[in-house]
Amino acid sequence: RVLFRSPAPGDPGSLGASKNIVIDTVKPTFAVTYSNANPAFKAGAVTITATSTKSLPAVPTISIDQQGTTDIVAANMVGTVPGTVFTYSYTVTAATGGTYRDGLATVSITGTDAVGNVGTQVTSGGTFYTDTTAPVVTGLSTTARNTPYKVGDTIDITVTFSEQIGRAHV
Repeated sequence: RVLFRSPAPGDPGSLGASKNIVIDTVKPTFAVTYSNANPAFKAGAVTITATSTKSLPAVPTISIDQQGTTDIVAANMVGTVPGTVFTYSYTVTAATGGTYRDGLATVSITGTDAVGNVGTQVTSGGTFYTDTTAPVVTGLSTTARNTPYKVGDTIDITVTFSEQIGRAHV
């Protein structure tokens, strides 16, 4: 149902004076980026930025569905209104095994434009990964013989970690 009230014919803003009627049903969408370029966030602060395709008269809300039992639900973002760029300061908490766990988190944004269209679609950057647990050695092996070695001998050793690590310098 659309309710439309027009000024009296001939008055400024009436259909007789302006015949261009625009009905806006386009919902805003959001692109999400992060201050941390690393694909796996370690414990600490991360700024989440949401950029809207339409100007919003009020700040949108952010929800983060994260591993464990503690989620962020409908928290207000920060930004100038009307506007299109909004931020949220998020703190990655070290994994506790229950309340906070490492893994994939999903971000959702809800914002309403000036005519009441509610947007919830995140077009990019809707997930991030937390990894606050240090890798541990899970295996150590060698194909070397079980005899004494002398200076200059080479021994190949394979070390297996619980997760991928950066370049090892031994």
